[in-house]
Amino acid sequence: MKTIRQTHRAGAIWAEGQELAMWTFHMDNGARWGIATTNHGESINNVYKDLRAMPIYVIVEMSYWKVNEWRVARLHLAIGREISGHPIAHDVFEQMQKNEEKSSKHKVVLFDRSEGIFAVETGVWGGGRRDHNRQTVTLHYESGECTCQKYQNKRIPCSHAMAVAKSLTMNRNTLVSPYYTEQAIRNSYDVALSPMQRRIQNTEEH
Repeated sequence: MKTIRQTHRAGAIWAEGQELAMWTFHMDNGARWGIATTNHGESINNVYKDLRAMPIYVIVEMSYWKVNEWRVARLHLAIGREISGHPIAHDVFEQMQKNEEKSSKHKVVLFDRSEGIFAVETGVWGGGRRDHNRQTVTLHYESGECTCQKYQNKRIPCSHAMAVAKSLTMNRNTLVSPYYTEQAIRNSYDVALSPMQRRIQNTEEH
C-alpha cells in the first residue's frame, strides 16, 4: 500500500475502502481474482502490439480476420478428432485417463441399484491391502453426484465414478457432460461468417 499511496494517492484511498478479499491475492482464499482477465488482457495486448498506431478500421478488420482464423483452426481440430474416433475433448480425455488410472485402486460396494447409490473406498491395493490414506465416498450414479464434489463441479467423471462405471461395464464417455464433446466444440465454432467488406469513403464526392 505504501507504493500505491506514493504513486496514486486517490487509488490508494479507493482500495482501502474495499474488502481486501476482493482485490488482494493473499486474502482471496485461493480464488485468484483477476488472473483470467489479466491473462486475456496480456494476450490481446500481444496481438495488437504492432497495430496500435494504425487506423481504427485496420485494427477492427485485423481482429475480424484473426478471429475467423482461430475459429476455422479449432473447427478443423474438432472435426479431425471426431473422424479419428475421439468424441471427447483432448484435455478432458486426458483427465479421464488419469482418473481411470486412480480408479484401479478403488473398491466399489453397491447399496441401492435402483437409485444408483454406491460406496467407493479409495486406497485399496492388490491383495486387499489398504494404505493409511483410505477414505470412503458416496456416489449417486444416476444424478452424477459424488461426495468428493469433483464430479458435479467439473462434470467430468471423478475416479470414483470411473470405478463404478467399470464395475457396471458401462461406457465411461456417457458420464461426461455433453459440453465436453467434440460435437459441442464443433457446434461452437461452426458458425457462418462472411468476409468483412472495407468501405472507403470517396472524398471527391463531398
